[in-house]
Amino acid sequence: MAQAQITSPESIVIQSPSFLSRESCYRKAIKEAIAKFGIDRNGHTQLVKDWDRSTCEVEVEFVSEKAILGMGGTVYEVAFTATCIRNL
Repeated sequence: MAQAQITSPESIVIQSPSFLSRESCYRKAIKEAIAKFGIDRNGHTQLVKDWDRSTCEVEVEFVSEKAILGMGGTVYEVAFTATCIRNL
């Protein structure tokens, strides 16, 4: 199926003072992407131009993960991108 990108990729970074599984980070990133694009529970949004709930979707993609170690402790950071896609 052909697709067209209707938004630029948006960066989403999940930070935690303790290790989180990649799956739980994905869930958090998906919730953040839905909020960032203003998508309501019925699939509508006023924030994304040319959004049509029957042909559009949000794609969340894993980018990287890292641990930041310092005197104050460890912070785990998992990065994703979120993009709105139209199925043609």
